[in-house]
Amino acid sequence: MNYTARIIAIAIALNGIVAAMTWTSLDKSRLKYQESITVAIQNLSKFVVSDMDAQYHDADLALQVVADEYERQTLTDRPPDSTINALV
Repeated sequence: MNYTARIIAIAIALNGIVAAMTWTSLDKSRLKYQESITVAIQNLSKFVVSDMDAQYHDADLALQVVADEYERQTLTDRPPDSTINALV
């Protein structure tokens, strides 16, 4: 085997090693990126659920206040007045 053939074989082998290392590094980077995206999506989902729960709680509280006022007015034998309209 002559000198030129050895140089070409070594260059091809080194290129293969560099390509394998690059492939491994890119794969690890892709996996880390996917993990960070997964965490971001989970955090966003938790925020949306928390926000919806807070809105539901606010609406439920408002309805309870109106129901309590209506019940208070009907128990005193007076017809519901404009106080309920103001609450709504």
